Amino acid sequence: MRSLLLILWVLPNSVSGGGWEAIPLVSSDIRAAGHAGGEGCQFVQAMAIDAKAGEFLLMGTDVGGIYRSTDGGKAWEPCNVGYHPRGNCGFAIDPNNADRALAVGANSSAHKSHGIYLTTDRAATWTHVCQVDGYGGYRSYHDKIAFDPSSSDPEVKGSRIAYWSAPDPAGGFYRSEDGGASWQKIRDDFGEGIVRVNPANGIVYLGNRQGFHLSRDRGKTFVQTWSGEVRDVAVVAEQPGKVWIASSGKLWISIDEGSVFSEFRGSWYPGNVISLSVSPADARQMVVCQQNGPFDFSIHRSGDGGLNWKKGRWDNRHAFMPFNGRPQKFAWHPSDPERVWALGGDWITSSRDRGAVFSWDANGFNGVLVGGLFTFNLQDPDLLYVGSQDYNGAVTSDGGKTWSYCNASGHGWGGFTYGAYAVTREVLVTQVAQEWNGPGVIAVSRNGGKSFARTRLSCSGLPVASGDPKAAEVIYFSNWRSLDLGKNWTRMEGCQGVLAATLDGDRKVYGANGNEVVESGDLGETWTTVVRLPVPVVDLAVGAGAGAFYMAAEGHRLFRFGGGNLEEITRRLPVDQYGQVSVATVATDPVDPAIVYAGGPRDLYATDTSVVKSSDGGQTWEVLTRNLRLAPRGTGKDGARECFALRVHPRTRELWAAGGCYGLWKYRADD
Repeated sequence: MRSLLLILWVLPNSVSGGGWEAIPLVSSDIRAAGHAGGEGCQFVQAMAIDAKAGEFLLMGTDVGGIYRSTDGGKAWEPCNVGYHPRGNCGFAIDPNNADRALAVGANSSAHKSHGIYLTTDRAATWTHVCQVDGYGGYRSYHDKIAFDPSSSDPEVKGSRIAYWSAPDPAGGFYRSEDGGASWQKIRDDFGEGIVRVNPANGIVYLGNRQGFHLSRDRGKTFVQTWSGEVRDVAVVAEQPGKVWIASSGKLWISIDEGSVFSEFRGSWYPGNVISLSVSPADARQMVVCQQNGPFDFSIHRSGDGGLNWKKGRWDNRHAFMPFNGRPQKFAWHPSDPERVWALGGDWITSSRDRGAVFSWDANGFNGVLVGGLFTFNLQDPDLLYVGSQDYNGAVTSDGGKTWSYCNASGHGWGGFTYGAYAVTREVLVTQVAQEWNGPGVIAVSRNGGKSFARTRLSCSGLPVASGDPKAAEVIYFSNWRSLDLGKNWTRMEGCQGVLAATLDGDRKVYGANGNEVVESGDLGETWTTVVRLPVPVVDLAVGAGAGAFYMAAEGHRLFRFGGGNLEEITRRLPVDQYGQVSVATVATDPVDPAIVYAGGPRDLYATDTSVVKSSDGGQTWEVLTRNLRLAPRGTGKDGARECFALRVHPRTRELWAAGGCYGLWKYRADD
């Protein structure tokens, strides 16, 4: 079955330059200001910068992977090759060799992929060097891992000693004596702590809810020198004898390497401080984060060592998404006291004036979680509307070059939308829910997404929407259909969501109804069963030849149907690093339907075979997800992880992929 669009459009036989390319949600105004864009949209938990040049930065999210910058924060990119957790809760960049860094795995729940990872190539690749699976690390912000700057060793090409205070409930205190390549648990206590190391003599500092502790024997024994809840600890190489402690409402300082602390009394100090950072270039420059409410956080700065404090402000002009208050962690430039990075409102910000103003600075941080499946407009595939879990969604009419934010929920902070379709440039339809993956109602915009009107129609089918190849005014949304651009709706009998269409020949639409693949050629009035599977269908794509289909089904299973025969082909798929396959979505190339793509997430960890491709109708497969085990074809960035939605753009033949908290990506086919 070939698309009618193939006749109307000039299509290349192939697209050169294989590899992943990010599709950031960015407006025309942001583009005009000179930014590539990066919508962020993920809760940032950790950030680090190298100790000398200030060119290498790392950033970790709670469940959306990790990112790096190698040009001083000008651009960011995902860096998850060899890194198996979904999230991160701590970094340490070796102060004696910035090519080396440690990362602490995390997610919303515990998994064996967690523990410590080591990179020796500035996060281009990672190796799992210490497996600890008894913790999650979700919403864990404190700096829990550190190198000893005084332990430089040419044999390890960097710092020889490093420490880790493992998050609860796993807990315990770990030490490495070979630059992070191997680890030993040296204490069962002192987990869930803030770890710093004196840069001159290797004294280990640990702060926790009970107080401040120091060790002069590399973590074997600790002495408590201050009692109370430690919110953060700071040390700088410029003044190695000083140690700063942030408690809830007071700033404490030691001038004798942490043995004795005195309250630092200035004119005023913010209350309920949750983090503190001191500039290594000028210890008079400090920033703290104050929590004022559940989603209300402010930054305060001091330029005189803590005597006086001023409130900083946010500049969100180049942010695509709404700003949301988040706990702040900071990373000061090692030699420029004007420059400091912070976490922003689910994106990265930075200040060039010692913390007075923090501006959006997140080019390359594209982590939107698209809500439900997405569908290119059947008449104009450059027109696309995507929903979003947490951030409402966006629409593009130029093939993803620029986007407009669509506030379907009406909330100022964002919203939950699952499934979306741009019927025309003016008429958009989505499903608005009140909670994650909750039941939602259909909402329609008639002004290109500037405003939406909600219906009372609750969706009980799949989170997907589509048009009809025979009539541009027809909309299918979940288990509903409209014949008049969304003015009136009727419940479909026999279909829970339209997933594919043929654009030439019989021009039918195809959907799922529980375990059945169903088809309709009369604008959804009636539905006929094509084939019945042993498990529910979650996605499907049209294959080569009449009546040929590929189906993704519950339980990470993949089926092929053709010539009246149903065959499960799941076992032909490559297994991932833990021996699993991931199937939640399937797509075919409209020019050559023998080219099949399948994808899926594992959620508990980031599978390294999230997207796979077959060029022979599903007989053999190759991995498109970049990994260290199976060399994927093409080049490009580390993109499209944990994918749950795949679609091929019929004009460009690019594969578009939506990753669960990893943003939108496209893959250009090889020559």
